Amino acid sequence: MPQIIILTGPPGAGKSTVGEILAKKVNNSAVVSSDSLRDLIKNGRSEIGDKKWKKQLALGAENACVLAKNFYKKGFNVFLDEVICVPQRMKAYNKKLGKFNPLFFLLLPSKEVIVKRDLERGEEAMRERAIYLYDKFVEFIKDEKSFIIIDSSNQTPEQTAKEIIKKAGFREQEITK
Repeated sequence: MPQIIILTGPPGAGKSTVGEILAKKVNNSAVVSSDSLRDLIKNGRSEIGDKKWKKQLALGAENACVLAKNFYKKGFNVFLDEVICVPQRMKAYNKKLGKFNPLFFLLLPSKEVIVKRDLERGEEAMRERAIYLYDKFVEFIKDEKSFIIIDSSNQTPEQTAKEIIKKAGFREQEITK
């Protein structure tokens, strides 16, 4: 039975990298990145904080869920990369994917590690936004208990992927050697 695994966390947590590693290690897998789906908008894309930003975030989430469901229904494990740090977003994902019993993995290294990893992105660094989102996650997990939290501060992406494989319950025959 395939699984939908949602990888979330602040910028620099390793969502995209770990998702790619997982998809290579677990048989019949696909990666769905909400950021990549939002990047499909070439004219009319809103930036963070713009009036239309929340609508475009919701559209990205909706498209991610449609793709995840389609892959799942065709027998693929799905590793969905998304930032979910407020109750409304969690409710939206649960509403759209709840019947597929997705597992929500929160990659949450220390704030210092987030800052370091974010700055290593150079031009793509989010700086204050990365710290802001880290703080949002820390606040969110006080009430939200759906996450399987992984402190990846002292892990390589491969080690984090291995931990997710174990916690998600993938069987040995489902793993690529």
